[in-house]
Amino acid sequence: VSDWSSDVCSSDLQEVFYSTYCYQRILKMFDLLVNLIEEYEDASKTWNLDDKTLVLNVMKECISVLSVSAMANPQKKTILMQSLDSLTRFHRFDIGQFDLVAEIFNDNPGALVGHQKKMMNFFKNLILSEGHQRRFLNFFHSLIDFDEEDCEVKQKLFLDLFLPYNVPTKMCECLNLLYGFINSNTEEIEFYLYGTFGKTNDTNKKEK
Repeated sequence: VSDWSSDVCSSDLQEVFYSTYCYQRILKMFDLLVNLIEEYEDASKTWNLDDKTLVLNVMKECISVLSVSAMANPQKKTILMQSLDSLTRFHRFDIGQFDLVAEIFNDNPGALVGHQKKMMNFFKNLILSEGHQRRFLNFFHSLIDFDEEDCEVKQKLFLDLFLPYNVPTKMCECLNLLYGFINSNTEEIEFYLYGTFGKTNDTNKKEK
């Protein structure tokens, strides 16, 4: 038990945890508890406070064990990456699930671009609907933290995610910065800073 309470458990314990499929049992338990909460909410049932607290605490322990089991181990993080849908189903309460998702992508060169973009969109929607909470923003930090050479590429992806390529002319009049466009020749995102307002993307493409 003491091994699981530390920030990083031994690699041998991590190996046993995954080779015996214990992580799958933890994920299944987590899913069952999420189903239980959703069932009560859908039926508008009233929860006993002690019961609700118990369920949330067990869910938090599930997340904690999974976090420690994958810490500093890209191979195990990649295994948990297959369960992102389960880990992100429940976000009404902060039980560490998004810190775990951020850890899965942190310092993990095996993270697939498809998974990265999917989670980027997921967290973007949460930020737009629920605000700039630390637990949502940590994911973006985790993507650019492990590889300095990859940092610029990820920054472009973030800009692509939150800012539109095509800005209406009326909106251009109110913007100091129109961050860029896709170069049709190189298919790369290019950046430019306007000194004056009112120019459009098409005009600058011709100038370039």
